[in-house]
Amino acid sequence: MTGTGGERLFKILRTGEWETFRTLGRFEGSRDDLRDGYIHLCTGRQLPATLARHFKDDGTLVLAQLRADGMATRLRWEPARGDELFPHLYAPLMLGDVIGTIFIERGGDGRYALPDEVG
Repeated sequence: MTGTGGERLFKILRTGEWETFRTLGRFEGSRDDLRDGYIHLCTGRQLPATLARHFKDDGTLVLAQLRADGMATRLRWEPARGDELFPHLYAPLMLGDVIGTIFIERGGDGRYALPDEVG
C-alpha cells in the first residue's frame, strides 16, 4: 500500500503537541520527527505496533486523521520496521491536512483501545 486514493493516515500526537498544533495551525514535528528530518505517520494497520513501541509511557493521545492523497507531493513511503513501508511527511503538517481527530487512552492492560473507524 503506497498512499493511493483516499487512504487515511494518522499522526500520533501527545495532548500538548496537539494543543500547540491547533494554536499555530502547523506542526513542525515531535522531537523524534525533528531528529529524523521528517514527520512520522502511519496507517491504521500500523497504529497498534507504533503505539506499543513508541508511546507506551504516555497517557491520553490524539490521533490526527489525514488523507494520503491530500499530501501526495510531500509524502514518501519508505521502509522502516521490518522493511515495512511507512509514510513520512517531508514538510510541516498543516491543520488543513487534518480531517478528524480521535482521542485515545490506555486501558487497564496498558494498551491503547482503538475505535473501529481507525481500520
